[in-house]
Amino acid sequence: MDAINGVASYLRVNPKVFAYAGSKDKRGKTSQLVSAYQISPERLLKINNDFNTIRVGNIVFKNEQLKLGDLRGNRFIIILRQLQGDPTIIEKAIDSLSSKGFINYYGLQRFGTSSVSTHSIGRLVLRSQWKEAINLILTPRNEGDDELNEAKRIWAKTEDANLALKNLRRKSSIEGKLLCGLASSHKRDFCNAFGAIPRNMRLMYLHSYQSYIWNKVASKRIKEYGLKVLKGDLVPCEAGAKGWYSEFLKEDGMEWSDFDSKVKANSLSGAYRKLIVVPEDVKWEIIPYSDVTKSLVLSDLDRLQGLPEPTVDEAGSLKALKLEFQLPPSAYATMAIREISKQSTSYVSPSDK
Repeated sequence: MDAINGVASYLRVNPKVFAYAGSKDKRGKTSQLVSAYQISPERLLKINNDFNTIRVGNIVFKNEQLKLGDLRGNRFIIILRQLQGDPTIIEKAIDSLSSKGFINYYGLQRFGTSSVSTHSIGRLVLRSQWKEAINLILTPRNEGDDELNEAKRIWAKTEDANLALKNLRRKSSIEGKLLCGLASSHKRDFCNAFGAIPRNMRLMYLHSYQSYIWNKVASKRIKEYGLKVLKGDLVPCEAGAKGWYSEFLKEDGMEWSDFDSKVKANSLSGAYRKLIVVPEDVKWEIIPYSDVTKSLVLSDLDRLQGLPEPTVDEAGSLKALKLEFQLPPSAYATMAIREISKQSTSYVSPSDK
């Protein structure tokens, strides 16, 4: 979504003209199909001249745009550096992952990496606490863009959106769009101002809260009953998962009715989600290396550019694990890594119940 917003700002178009089947982790080297409505190939290819971290190519014309849910899955190639431990233990862990899978928690990407988690904002939006949600989004951070943080500090101190925007050049950011919405709306119309945020980002906050609650229920179910089939697994009932959902919602001051918002765009439906996911086509190898800055695997872009495969430093004193596998839509590779490393990589893990 960050890439889409950046490209939309560069091309001076609404982010809505772009569509995709699923989002990717911005920290990885990723490739995916994106559809662009009524934008010429020539304009799209100009992106390659001015972006260091984005490349566009393989342009074709289609009758329909992509939509969320079109994705059949994701293929991952992951490098874990500074590998330690007995190779037989590593092999055993990967064999277990291949045969038994992992708990299908929503990963860190779902909750954001800043000091204010997206699920906290989502809870406030579902409760129609618009001002509180806006103030949370506009909370100054210890990290990130100094110019953006200064705009947030001005808002926190004065609640004057025009003043906060005065020296903010990156108005295409979520915070910038929100401040523009505040500046153009009636002073107390925080609901309308929140609507200035692109719809996909608004949904991100809401889905994040759903994911947060699901993770907590998944932890409780596994802890108390393991993988045994339970009453309520398919049809919700108070004796099963529905009761746990009610319990965790109550702890947050939430009710089921909060998901049926008066603002239609903020109403959420439910869906089935697998509790356990087993990766497909798992492959792995241990690679020796010595140069910590050297890439140990080619990206898709590297292959398109015809770069040679990285040479293996057989004398290297360090070791890395190269792990390949395929996951279905809405399953997180970070959770597979958590399973074999036994280290939490998610905002909500079994120990955070």
